[in-house]
Amino acid sequence: MRLITFLGTGDYKETTYEYQGRKVQTKLFPVALAEFIPPTEVLAVVTGAAKTKWLGPLSDELGKVGITTLPIDIPDGHSVDDLWKIFDSITEHLNEGESVLFDITHSFRTLPFLSFLAASYLRVAKNIKLEGVFYGAWEARQNDVSPVFDLTPFMSLLDWTTATDTFNKTGNAFSLSSLLAARHKEIWTAEAISENRVKPKGLKPMAETLKQLSQALALPRTKEITKHVQVLGSQLEGNSKDVETWAKPFFVLLERTNQEYAKFQTPDLKTERVLVQWYVEHGQVLQALTLAREWVISWLGVQLGLPSMEEREEVENILNQVVVEEAGNNWTGRSSPHTNLVKNLPNYEHLHKTWSWLRDIRNDAAHCGNNKQPRSAANLYRSINELSSKLQEFFVTE
Repeated sequence: MRLITFLGTGDYKETTYEYQGRKVQTKLFPVALAEFIPPTEVLAVVTGAAKTKWLGPLSDELGKVGITTLPIDIPDGHSVDDLWKIFDSITEHLNEGESVLFDITHSFRTLPFLSFLAASYLRVAKNIKLEGVFYGAWEARQNDVSPVFDLTPFMSLLDWTTATDTFNKTGNAFSLSSLLAARHKEIWTAEAISENRVKPKGLKPMAETLKQLSQALALPRTKEITKHVQVLGSQLEGNSKDVETWAKPFFVLLERTNQEYAKFQTPDLKTERVLVQWYVEHGQVLQALTLAREWVISWLGVQLGLPSMEEREEVENILNQVVVEEAGNNWTGRSSPHTNLVKNLPNYEHLHKTWSWLRDIRNDAAHCGNNKQPRSAANLYRSINELSSKLQEFFVTE
């Protein structure tokens, strides 16, 4: 494990840093941190002036305990271009998958902010294992004892940011579910939590419901969606205090999450039509197309008094028959006694044209381009965006 620290040109004062009951007296916080959590090597990010003033003393102190110090030379940071050079300097010194500590105590100007972003980026880009982000709070000292703040939990805000962005754009809550589950595990295994607060019991079940709901939405399973939405609504309402206390980033999302999914609580044709539009709006076009096709079968089944699962095959057969016949071809399959009823429906024209259109684009999408004269992806996207408007023309009983 390596420690990345930042040195400025300040007149650092000697103090006693305290972390988890241990104390180290020094002017330079990385010396104390190296005793609290010993690294194999220290990477000191320094400008020319900082290198001249503090790199020697830091190297001497760390050398006494057998830790080498490697300077990372950076510009003064007077421009945006300088900031990118600093970012590049930090990232190029770290290897794929290694463990890293960050110390921002003696950072200057924008470096604390930049180091936080670099740490977050490196976790993803190079699979860096972030062991901690620390700050020696000299200005918060009492009786010349300076506390050490572990800022690592705040790195999770960036994870929550990414998960929230994914949720807002796609409706997919898998990442939110994983973060809630991880937070539950962290709380129940952490020995450091000793404020005698009652530990939460609702985070894990809520995470599991979000996971199951996201799975149902991804496939799409309308009955499961309805069931999980109903359960989630109760969980969000009943566990708001737990969330506010133990998972603050998700607390901000409680109302948004409830509003996003509440529209799917009732298992009927109106709800499924809304769900088709929801899929389109969130970029889940294959789910939208698949559900729209099944929706037309369900709608016709209701009109013909054939709503059961066992009768869906007959309803689909009728739809295929009228499309073939409207195209001027002979139907060679099994005819249904209900076919004439379909042709007498008020919106029969729209029905057979919509079904023909759905068959075409659904088959094109399902073959993944491995068919004669496949549409371009852009063309399919444009067509699928019309789904909602086409379904709106079918009357559904309030």
